[in-house]
Amino acid sequence: MLKAFKKLSLSTIAAVIVLAAAPIPANAAAAPLLKGIVSIDGNHALDDKGVLWTWNEETYEAVPILEEVKTISEGNTAVKKDGTVWTWGRKIGNVTGPDGKIVYFNTFDQPTKVEGLSGAVDVSGNYVLKADGTVWSVSGGCEYQLPNESCAAEASVEAKLRPGRIGELKNIVAIADGGTFPLALGKDGSLWIWGQDRYGDSFLPAPLVDRKDAKPTNFKEAASISSGLAISSSWDIYTIDRFAIYGVASPEFNVAKLAPNVAAVSGARGNLTLSLLC
Repeated sequence: MLKAFKKLSLSTIAAVIVLAAAPIPANAAAAPLLKGIVSIDGNHALDDKGVLWTWNEETYEAVPILEEVKTISEGNTAVKKDGTVWTWGRKIGNVTGPDGKIVYFNTFDQPTKVEGLSGAVDVSGNYVLKADGTVWSVSGGCEYQLPNESCAAEASVEAKLRPGRIGELKNIVAIADGGTFPLALGKDGSLWIWGQDRYGDSFLPAPLVDRKDAKPTNFKEAASISSGLAISSSWDIYTIDRFAIYGVASPEFNVAKLAPNVAAVSGARGNLTLSLLC
């Protein structure tokens, strides 16, 4: 059901890209428009042919920068259909124009393959889900990894910026890095969370706890995750108590039912819209 709503919302986005050597106008005032768009992040768009496009924010001329793309994330990262991971850097600067006003501009590096990552099936923010059910950082993240040579105190900066496996996560089917904390959804409906506690100390992935009964148990009712929320198979929405963190050694997080029988979710946690079933 979630995919159906996603497709419905994406169908409202203006359609298809014609591959050509010359840039294609993305400006609504100039035809043709980009078409067949299935995902947008900033001024990057992925079309239904697997082509990733970017455009100049002043001239709105779009150019293709990567092909055979499966999915993109808000972290300037893409997973290609062959399971490789590609990323690019965004440089934001400004200059003073002849009239004394500040002119802002963006330049984009060409996508570069991330060495040391393969078998990827999804990406969210700085995290990649691999086909074997493990979760990896795109770059760095030593504070969320088990001890290893790349993250040793004497390791070089370059080594510490290499991709690394996040904790001992396994049997993961979905990841989301858009909420207060990164989330991973287990095959058994469990939810795992990692990040920094209220004191700014980092902790490895820990399971979310369900306290609706007298004896707390690990929460295992999630069917999907979105915007830092958990959605059950019956479309009940659960939110995470971000303040229920009692220490780095064994952090605990509560889940609470936000709304039952939800038909659709849109927006982020700070500006969330829920559509209820009647």
